[in-house]
Order: sequence, then structure tokens, then C-alpha cells
Amino acid sequence: MKYYLFFIILITEALSQDFSGNISFESKALNDKSSYSIAIQPKYYQNNFEIELFARYDSEDDERTYFDVQELNYLFFNDNFELQIGLGIVFWGVTEFVHLVDIINQTNFAENINGEEKLGQPMLHLSIPKDFGVFDFFILPYFRERIFPEENIEATYESSKKEKHIDFAIRYSHSIGNIDFGIYHFKGTSREPTFLPVPFYEQISQTGIDIQLVTGQWLWKLESIYRTGQVEEFLSYVFGYEYTFVGILNSNIDISIIGEYVHDNRGDNSTTYYENDLMLGSRI
Repeated sequence: MKYYLFFIILITEALSQDFSGNISFESKALNDKSSYSIAIQPKYYQNNFEIELFARYDSEDDERTYFDVQELNYLFFNDNFELQIGLGIVFWGVTEFVHLVDIINQTNFAENINGEEKLGQPMLHLSIPKDFGVFDFFILPYFRERIFPEENIEATYESSKKEKHIDFAIRYSHSIGNIDFGIYHFKGTSREPTFLPVPFYEQISQTGIDIQLVTGQWLWKLESIYRTGQVEEFLSYVFGYEYTFVGILNSNIDISIIGEYVHDNRGDNSTTYYENDLMLGSRI
């Protein structure tokens, strides 16, 4: 019989106004073997400069022992635009269980298989705010392979430039009344490889939209993408709701009930975990 012990210690401390970070420790124990892992994530911000690093050491898994620059960028801005140069993490999406439209950064499966953890992406990001919405333009000069928590096989690419292929994206976002929405188009190397004997990263074109509507204590959410360039073109979408019970029993506790449905018309050929799934959850 095996016994499992797992614990995480999280330490977060702001050492000054501009420096912060955290340290986490994991341990697993079996009858005859144990392992541990430690991660360090320092952050520093000063005026227009930002840096965030991440390093993990795993006593058993070499693929989980790695170093990543999550953020390393400089921001130029005035009243008309913002220009970010360096490495950064950009999040798009409104739903909870799966983020179809979140395509700028590569997923880091070495940290978590839920797709939430990302790798820093080299980029030039120009943001132009207007009264009628915000326009974001991205030049992505370098591609990063997905990290898996096991031995990584050397990937292949459709582009002869491999990881040096330059990708592009443009996004428009706006808020009208209770509705927040964004629509974008991405052209470049797919963040999701097709798994042949080795991972194969194709050149794709992907257009996506995300919408969130607020009505009282209800949040209604939609994400959808249309992609061409892989084995088959496809449409995928996820929609759902979130209802919040505020101040349970006259306390400061809020409980949200979440329901979402995701569909991918590739069926069994989907490169993701989700193809025709209903998901329910709650948040406290």
C-alpha cells in the first residue's frame, strides 16, 4: 500500500515598494521513495521597467527543472499610445474552465495541465486607446515550444524558419454598457502542436472573439475561435454563466456557481482535452 504526502508552503513578502516574490515547496512521499520540488518567483518593477523570473528545481523530473523569464519589458507611453518591448504575458478570455482565445503565450504543462500557466513571450506590443475602443498590435519574433512534465522530444515545424518565424496579432476590445468584448486575428505558429511521432507546429490563421455581459449578479460569458492551417479547419466555442450569492448568512463570504459548455467540431481529432463537455463548479 502506498501513502502519499503532499504539501505546499507559499511565502510571499514585499521586500520594498518595487520588489516582491514568492517561494513554493512541494514534497511527495511513498513507502520507499520521496521527491521534492522548490520554485522561486521574484518580481521587480521600477518606473517603466518590469522583470519577473521563475525557476524550479525538481529532484526527480529533469523536465520540471528549468528557468523562465516571464516578464522583462520596458514601457513607452504618452496620451496616444503605449509601446511595450521585451518579454511578457498577455491574457485574453472571460470563461473559467477553458480559454480558447488565449493564444499569445505558450502553455507550460510542466507547472499545471489546466493550461493556466504560461511562458514569457518575446513581443513588441503597441496599444492605442480610443473613445470607441482599444486597438492592440503584436509582433512576436520568436516562438517557444510547449514544456511537458516528461522527456521532451525535439519538435518539427511547418515553417522553414522554425522557432524564428515572426507571428502577428491584432485585437480590438471595447465596453458598451454592461458588455465587455474583444475580437482578434492571429497569424503564425500554432501554440498547440499536432502530435505525430513528434510534436509538429503548423502555421495557422486564427480569429477569435470573447464577450462578457453583466446583468445584476449574473455574468454571461462566451469565447469562440475559428482556425485554419492545421489538418482541418475548425470552429470551437465555450459559453456559460456565473451567478454570485453575495454575503452568505450576512457574512463577508461570496459564493459563485459556474457552468460552462465547450464544443470543438474536430471531435476526436481535437488537440485539446475539450471537445464536447459540460463543466460545473463553484468559487468561494
